[in-house]
Amino acid sequence: MDFLYNYKGKHIATLINGQLYSVKGANIGHFLKSSNIFIDMRGNYLGQVPFANRLLYSDIYAYDGISFGSLGDFGNIGYIGDIGEVGNLDVIDGFSDIPLERLR
Repeated sequence: MDFLYNYKGKHIATLINGQLYSVKGANIGHFLKSSNIFIDMRGNYLGQVPFANRLLYSDIYAYDGISFGSLGDFGNIGYIGDIGEVGNLDVIDGFSDIPLERLR
């Protein structure tokens, strides 16, 4: 189980066995190991982890807008609870926070 955070260090998602889950437990995406990216439930690019445990959106990602196909819904893991924050991260050129509405 890996907890993923935004720039501000807020918990925004959890990764379990290649599946991405919201903080409330819903399956919201999948990790594509071959491309080292996350896709949403419709198969569109969602983000990647360019540094440590920060799930961020690449503003210059070459595959943005391309569908990788839907991999199905792996259910709900249940609410994990407030795991706290990990602290701010300086901005990395070419990356931004993923809008929270895409992580629900």
